[in-house]
Amino acid sequence: MWGNLGLSGGGSGLPYLPVLSVFDLIQGIGFAALWHAARHLAPAQRGVSRTGVMALAFLWLSALAGRLAHHFGGVPFELSALLASSLFQAVLTLFWMVTAIATMIHASRRCLRQQWFVGFALLAVVGGKLLFFDASGRGTVTWTLTLIGVALLVLAASYFAPLPPRAAAMPEQGRG
Repeated sequence: MWGNLGLSGGGSGLPYLPVLSVFDLIQGIGFAALWHAARHLAPAQRGVSRTGVMALAFLWLSALAGRLAHHFGGVPFELSALLASSLFQAVLTLFWMVTAIATMIHASRRCLRQQWFVGFALLAVVGGKLLFFDASGRGTVTWTLTLIGVALLVLAASYFAPLPPRAAAMPEQGRG
């Protein structure tokens, strides 16, 4: 967690490549190891452990938006500079949007109603972020493209990830 908040992912002498950099690869290996280790826990502990891994992965994804803005947009890797950057805000919005929709699609296909609502809540956070924080960049090309991208992703979510039925309303398996 500290590395994501304090390190820009550079400094190895190699150009920064998102997800393929040493910094990001080591984190990915760590997430995979934690996910695999959770398989050997009791079911209740497994769920808590995997939720923690997903929360850390979400933090990594958010920090990845900052590293992209830093390395490819020239934004200093400092919280105040990143928060003021329309590039960082746009990438963060799109990353969160894709995460929300992927969560909703996964939950819809596996009839995981609670997980679907987690994705929907993140979708609502993105909408609020656009209205309250990103609106300061209104009229810029970055803001316009972000808004169009979010609108297209919401349309995709409504088609590919409908709300799963309640457990009582689900048809029984094996009958027919």
